[in-house]
Amino acid sequence: MPLSRSRNLLIARSCLFLLLLSFHAYRVSAQTFTMDESFLRTMQQRDTIQPTFRVRINAHGPLHQLANDCEMHVAGTVQDASLGTPSAIIVEFPNWCLFNPVGQQGDSFNTLTNKWDTFAGSNLDNKTCNVTGFLRIFTEHAQGAGGATNPNHAYEYHPALSMACGTQTFSFTNMLGAPAGLRHISNSAASNCIAGRQLQVRFKNHSYEFQESGGGSCGNFAIVKASAINLNWSFAINGGHYTFATVTADGQHSGGIGVYTLTGSDLDSWLAQTITQGGMGNTTKTIHGVFTYDWEAIFDTLSDDQGNLLHPSQWKTIEFPMALIAYGEATAPF
Repeated sequence: MPLSRSRNLLIARSCLFLLLLSFHAYRVSAQTFTMDESFLRTMQQRDTIQPTFRVRINAHGPLHQLANDCEMHVAGTVQDASLGTPSAIIVEFPNWCLFNPVGQQGDSFNTLTNKWDTFAGSNLDNKTCNVTGFLRIFTEHAQGAGGATNPNHAYEYHPALSMACGTQTFSFTNMLGAPAGLRHISNSAASNCIAGRQLQVRFKNHSYEFQESGGGSCGNFAIVKASAINLNWSFAINGGHYTFATVTADGQHSGGIGVYTLTGSDLDSWLAQTITQGGMGNTTKTIHGVFTYDWEAIFDTLSDDQGNLLHPSQWKTIEFPMALIAYGEATAPF
């Protein structure tokens, strides 16, 4: 199933809103991040939401508590592709603060801190690994980050679900989930981000420049309650499923957002069944996940009907730019 599809119906319904946004789009004068044309083409051709790239790992940070994000920052650079700027990539594995390196639970946080530090030092640092997972695009640390374990970056493996380093292979799919107490931004911040975040793109100097605005501080993890999916925009894809869902993040305001579910997860099985049975009916599903810019929206904006990449010389608005990478089902905090 190709990544790029027509959104004519959705775009038609939002023409007035997008017309208003266009007045602001051309005020933009500097990019937030860039993407090399070759990288965008590679992602288009690979046609998967869990691509594999070779990553040279430079350093790892400390393990984070559950109330933070339950992960560890592993910083590196992609060896077999040129991403754009910032050029670094961060690899983040799900729920390491609850599981030990052999996939078992029950250890204390202090014990896990030592075990994962030893694991990363022995198996990751200064190694080149084939990493597989969702390649997230977001800008919370595109500027103002720092240090070897958190360089400026707009690209992340988040979550990274498997990797092969030399003859060693590791899988973390069984760790994917949304445990109670996992960090998420406030209801109002998530709602504001979905409704207000704007993203524009143009092509300049053989590269795509992206500029974001609006939506406040979108943060990282968020919780939304989905009440409907658009069956014209719901499908299986290598690595999982995609849908465009009607959601609320605060119980008061509704909006549209892309949702990616990953193979092997409970939510991926749920979405596959929901698509097959023709929609959600009168049910709802509360999803805890990570915000990302939507690959589907980017491809739709930058591809023609034959799949050729376009080169807009002026800033062009990407409609419905936000998506959520689903980690697991949660209880709605509203």
